[in-house]
Amino acid sequence: MDVSGPSQQQIRPGPVGVETDSKRYAPPITIDNVKNQAALLKHLQDITKIQLQAQLIGTRMKLLPQTPYAYHFIRRYIDENNLEGHTFSLPEDKKLRAVIRGLPTDTDPSEIISELKAHNICVEECHNMTNRKTGAPMPLFIIICTKSINNRALFKIKELNNMKIVVEILRKKYGPPQCFRCQGFFHSSKYCTRAPRCVKCAGDHLTKVCTKDIKDPAKCCLCEGDHPASYLQCPKNPNNMPKKREKKQQYQTSRRNGFCLPTSTCLKRLGLKINNPSQQQ
Repeated sequence: MDVSGPSQQQIRPGPVGVETDSKRYAPPITIDNVKNQAALLKHLQDITKIQLQAQLIGTRMKLLPQTPYAYHFIRRYIDENNLEGHTFSLPEDKKLRAVIRGLPTDTDPSEIISELKAHNICVEECHNMTNRKTGAPMPLFIIICTKSINNRALFKIKELNNMKIVVEILRKKYGPPQCFRCQGFFHSSKYCTRAPRCVKCAGDHLTKVCTKDIKDPAKCCLCEGDHPASYLQCPKNPNNMPKKREKKQQYQTSRRNGFCLPTSTCLKRLGLKINNPSQQQ
C-alpha cells in the first residue's frame, strides 16, 4: 500500500483537543499489506493532527486511534482508499442482542418489531433463527437494538402476540468469533474490509452469492481441507493450535489432580526462577 497525496485533500480534519472526546476509548485498527509503514503513519498524523501510535505485526500495522474522532477518520480513510484490514466497534456502538423464545416459527418479524414498539422498545433488527444442520426455522427470534434504558425492559416482557414468551441474552457461540467476510478470527464482518472468502468453497466471493452445489464437497479457505472454514475442528482454528491445546490439556489435568500449576508470570512476580534442564546442559 503506497501513500499518495490526493487522499489528504479528500478528508478534512475535525476539531482537535476536545477534552470529552480524548477520555473516550477507541479500539485499534489493523491495516494489511502496508509497504511504507512509517510514511503511512506520518501521513495519518499530519491529516488528523493527532499523535497516533502504531505497532507492526508482520506486514500489518496496528493503529491506536486514541479518540473516537481519529477512529472514524481512519476508517473513512481506509474505505476511500480501498485498504484491507479490520477493527472493532466503539463501546457506545455495541448493540443489545436478545433471543425471544416461544413464538411460532411463522411469526412475521415486522409484527414483533411493531409489538415491541408499543412497549417503547425500538428494535433495529429481528430475525428468525434456523437449525444449522437442517435449515428448518425454530421458535427463536433474535432481537438487535441499542443499549438504552427503555430497551433493557425487553427482558421483563412475558407475553407477545398473545403468546407466553421468555426473553434471554443471546449466548456467545463456542470458540473464537469468526468473520463472515474473510473467515478470519477475533473480529466481525461489519468491521472488516479484507477481500471476501467463501466459507463453503474457498472462492473469492461472499458466501451468500456462492453457487456451489450442496452435493459438492466443501473446501476450507484456511487449511484447504474438505470442510467449511467454520468447522470447529479445523487445524487453523485458534482453539486447535498445538500450543493452546497443550495449555488447555495441562490445565485440565492439574484441575483433576486438585491443584493448578503456577504460570511463569506468577513465578516472576514472586521473584522465582524456572529451572530449564535444556538450558543448563
